[in-house]
Amino acid sequence: MRKIARRAGISFKKRAHANKVKIVKSFSIGLFGVFCSITAVWGDAANDLYIKGTAELTNGDYKSATRDFDDVIANYPTTASLDDIRLRDGFAYLHMDEYDKAIAVMAPEVLPTAKDDFRGTALYYTGIAYLTKGG
Repeated sequence: MRKIARRAGISFKKRAHANKVKIVKSFSIGLFGVFCSITAVWGDAANDLYIKGTAELTNGDYKSATRDFDDVIANYPTTASLDDIRLRDGFAYLHMDEYDKAIAVMAPEVLPTAKDDFRGTALYYTGIAYLTKGG
């Protein structure tokens, strides 16, 4: 075995180092896989709450909808549908006559840096909340 290694120009020290590199690469790939799995699970939980909250909102169960939407906003701040969730949450608070909460939830969507797709609706709902509460 040593003769073959010498002919190939590989010393045992280099082979041992190469094995260590393979182990480190395998470990790194494994950690990345675990990270992706955890992220996927978190993403699914947020999506499940979003779907549940939307169904509750559609059925007029505003209190349950706000509980689910607030949970997503608090615990999954990087979810892709966060802008939509804030609008739906604010809409539910409007129906419950909790105008200050509606304004607070939609505040990030009213800023000039907010996405255009959501900003107009957020401004409209926030305006309704201010007019209805009398402020």
